[in-house]
Amino acid sequence: MKKIIAVLLALLCCASLGGCVIKADRSLSGEDAKALCFEHFGLLAKDCTVRSLEYDDGKYEIRFTSADTAYEVEVDGKSGKITEIDKKPYEETTADTGKTTKPDGGKPMGEAPVTMTLEEAQRIAVSYLSLSEGEYTFGETELEGIKYEIEIFAGGKEYNVEVNTRTGVVTEVEIDD
Repeated sequence: MKKIIAVLLALLCCASLGGCVIKADRSLSGEDAKALCFEHFGLLAKDCTVRSLEYDDGKYEIRFTSADTAYEVEVDGKSGKITEIDKKPYEETTADTGKTTKPDGGKPMGEAPVTMTLEEAQRIAVSYLSLSEGEYTFGETELEGIKYEIEIFAGGKEYNVEVNTRTGVVTEVEIDD
């Protein structure tokens, strides 16, 4: 009988310790991660549609839409720090025609030539990151199709920012420590 009680106590201790380990790995809930994303972009939860929320390797990956923008955001599960942002104009494909339209039912979107200079794209990227003159340096910059990929170094971090040359919208931000 004493052996059974000892085994049960040992299992209970292991189970409670296992719960602590899981808790330490994920101190942020999925709801908290979503709230951080919405707050970061100045959005209200009622105005957003969450498409997916996944937790893997200590990070949440949250995909959501709001008005005419689609977001894909990666949030560290422990610290709540946003580690990656992918922000793009939101488009829907209609099943009947297969044409891509704006969510408001606008005309199909076509390709347009590059309409923005590198300097304009760099100004947009720096403004998006809220950096002041002298706080940053530019690394490599490439024009890929209709987007500039701009590398910026600031505060000991490397930012890779994509700017759409047609709309001037920052479509993706990756942050490397």
